[in-house]
Amino acid sequence: MKKRLVVLLICGVTFCGIISCAEDNEVKIINRVSVSADVESVNEDVGTVMLRVFLDTPTTGENINVIYAASGNVTVISDYEKLIGLITIPADESEAFIELKIVDDNESEIDESFAISLASTNLPEGYVLGESIYIFTIVDND
Repeated sequence: MKKRLVVLLICGVTFCGIISCAEDNEVKIINRVSVSADVESVNEDVGTVMLRVFLDTPTTGENINVIYAASGNVTVISDYEKLIGLITIPADESEAFIELKIVDDNESEIDESFAISLASTNLPEGYVLGESIYIFTIVDND
């Protein structure tokens, strides 16, 4: 099976995704599940950061469930609230948001980086993980 990354402009709408061509010449669009945020770093007194989990194109009649978790050189509770769970992109939608609560402590410390990772062992047919790791930095304000 050959896979190609394509960008199409159809009726004024840009589509970017992976098209899979099976040996029987049947064309299937593969929809990627990715994570991003508007910023790469924030001061620790920012309060919250919204992380966007999104698809290349909206779902077609089914919810998409994705597991997410944080890891890195930060400490749960003293730097951010526990961040692990399941996020659902509702049927016929293309995105959902994870609210990351940053803890403003009084400790003088180095800037801390961590990654938000997406994982799923149960994506429906036609869905794959795309940009599944987002690296983020909390800048100390003490």
